Amino acid sequence: MFEDIPSTQRRRINWKRLAAGIALGAALLAGGFFFWQYWSPKQARERLGELNQALAAYHERYQGYPDSLARLRGAEEGSPAAGQPERARLLPAVLARDEFERDGYRFRYEAGQRQQRWAATVPLFSSYRLTAEPAGVVGKWFYYSDQAGELRAREGQAAGPDDPIIK
Repeated sequence: MFEDIPSTQRRRINWKRLAAGIALGAALLAGGFFFWQYWSPKQARERLGELNQALAAYHERYQGYPDSLARLRGAEEGSPAAGQPERARLLPAVLARDEFERDGYRFRYEAGQRQQRWAATVPLFSSYRLTAEPAGVVGKWFYYSDQAGELRAREGQAAGPDDPIIK
C-alpha cells in the first residue's frame, strides 16, 4: 500500500547555488532601489510640467487661474474645447485634486491672489504655486513651480521661488 511513496531522503543543499541566488536577489533589490531614486524625481518633474501646461491652458481660456485643480478635471470625457470653467477638461480626475500622492511624491496646489469671477460663479486668481515633496524615504529633492512655469528644486528641504531653475 505504501510502496509507491518514496522514503524521506535527505537532500544536500547546494551552497554555491544558494549563495549565488542570494547575491543575485540582493543586487536586484539594491538596483531597484537606486533606479527608484532616479525614476521618482523624474516622474515628479514630469507631473509638475503636466500640471503647469493644464494651468496655462486654463489661464489662456479664462484669463485667470482656478481656485482648485478640481476645476480642470474631466480630460477623459472629451475635448477641452467643450469644457466650462467649472469643469475645463484639462486634467484626468486622478490629478485634478489640490493635494495628492503619486510616484513617491506629495503634490500640492495653492491659488494665489484673487482677481475676479467668471460669470459670477467661478473665482479666478492671478497666480498659483505648485509644490512636490517626497512622500516617503526614497526622495530627497523638493520641487516648486508657479505661474511662470519654471521648475525649481532644492535638495533636502522645501523648494521656493528663490531656488535655482532646473530643466
